[in-house]
Amino acid sequence: MISIARRFQGRGLELADLIQEGNIGLLYAAARFDSARGCRFSTYATWWIRQSIERALDRQAAIVHTPSSLVARFRRASGRHRAAPGSAPDAGLEDLVSDGRLPDLLAAMRETVSLDDPWGREGGHPLHEVLADEVTPEPPDAAAAREAACGVSEALNRLSRRDQRVLRLRFGLDRAGEHSLAEAGRRLKLSRERVRQIEKRALGRLRQLFSPHEVRALLEPVRS
Repeated sequence: MISIARRFQGRGLELADLIQEGNIGLLYAAARFDSARGCRFSTYATWWIRQSIERALDRQAAIVHTPSSLVARFRRASGRHRAAPGSAPDAGLEDLVSDGRLPDLLAAMRETVSLDDPWGREGGHPLHEVLADEVTPEPPDAAAAREAACGVSEALNRLSRRDQRVLRLRFGLDRAGEHSLAEAGRRLKLSRERVRQIEKRALGRLRQLFSPHEVRALLEPVRS
């Protein structure tokens, strides 16, 4: 997960955000995977993770690339409307809103502040020193790894312990590599066929539990 997310760094999203978007793709993959098709889960999941991250980058690009002329036009129109509160909305403002561009325009108008900028009077401390927490933050890689595991753990917690164990072994979710049906069976003292049945049932359960909206809601604690 982290290695995939790192390939997309420098394109508008922080690593932690890329990890969160990758989590969504991973959950989609877990809910839709069918081992009977002969595809390895790692290959299948990689495709979904990349798709989820790329879609997030596309959304970000739509905001970042909002033409400055359009932003200026919106500022002028909204300024005229604020100057005369009782008047009818400016025609130019109505056009921009009706075109569905309002969310991108509002996002583009947000001012960014560098954490290296001085705070307060001239010569003040950099903003990052003023806002710094007394607790030492986790190293970036450790924080990313923790967040990558969080979404998967939340999903698996909806399943029985045995179902969780089977999926963790089959999909390599415990960093021990993917196990074949036979290998997982030996670890769990179950037949190959029984492992296959449990895996199929567990994946079916995930498909029932998670719609796209529910997947995003599931990851909300990580985003906060």
